[in-house]
Amino acid sequence: MRLRYFFLSIVAIVSLFIGATDAHAAYKPTPGYIFGFAASFNDSTVYFTEIQRIDSTWTDARKDFLYRRNDYSSQLREHLKQDGFVNPTCVTIFSGDRKKVEKKYLKLRKKYTQKGNFDVKYVTLNTFSYHAIIPDESEMVTTKNDIKKARKAEIKAEKENAKKKKALDKEHKKKK
Repeated sequence: MRLRYFFLSIVAIVSLFIGATDAHAAYKPTPGYIFGFAASFNDSTVYFTEIQRIDSTWTDARKDFLYRRNDYSSQLREHLKQDGFVNPTCVTIFSGDRKKVEKKYLKLRKKYTQKGNFDVKYVTLNTFSYHAIIPDESEMVTTKNDIKKARKAEIKAEKENAKKKKALDKEHKKKK
């Protein structure tokens, strides 16, 4: 019986945190640099895209995390599938600073070219380029005041989640 309450409280806490992080995210327009990497577990071929500048990327206003990064990876995946690369696993790397992206690019490329076990191929800008993904109007932030409001709402949600967690813990202790 105790074990069931324990697992239920864990599920409730996790679902509260997941809901709070996405519900109060606010995004701002940020020019940035992006590149993609693709590999397959069935093949020794890896692909690198060129570093691309995108003027209309959107990032989390507080954490500078790229909005819907998985959709950027999906763009690369679909392109490679059309070219015949079966089951690619794609990763998109982003930063607002070109030097940071170049450093990550060179480190990753060095890792796969030095070993010699991989067939490294490059996807040029002529054949593939990322398209910006724009958030809904309700998710956009354009002023510092809006960013502050979004952060306050996020803090408030975190405090409410902490109160709910305490209440669950108290209830759990009473039942013991």
